[in-house]
Amino acid sequence: MYQSFPDLPSDVYYTQEELARHNGNDPELPLWICVNGKILEYAGLPSSEDPDHESQKRFHSFVQPQFGGREIDYGLSKALYEPYYKVPLHENDLSDEHRAMIEDHYFTMQFRNNQKNYWKPIGRLRRSDNTANSSS
Repeated sequence: MYQSFPDLPSDVYYTQEELARHNGNDPELPLWICVNGKILEYAGLPSSEDPDHESQKRFHSFVQPQFGGREIDYGLSKALYEPYYKVPLHENDLSDEHRAMIEDHYFTMQFRNNQKNYWKPIGRLRRSDNTANSSS
């Protein structure tokens, strides 16, 4: 059974354009990423005295330029090879099950060992064809 992000608002949707504006380049806008159609907002770095500061700083410096303001499923799928699914050649190759596995992996990575979570689920991505992502 795959894990999913908790406390996701069921009636909040954002467009691809709104997601793209939250790429981390504008200090007035929080950093957003999208995992399996679910938009997560970065809470910001902990204080420099916090034991998580350096690891979160490194993680943020990787995530922001690579995935800020974007859907990250395809990028992560290339790094998370699972023999059950083929290695995707493009984003359309990702099945719903593959996307759920990616969300589960990201969820596990962020919530392992009861660590503080620096990503808050804030809504879902509305697809360009005016449909919401149907993934749970």
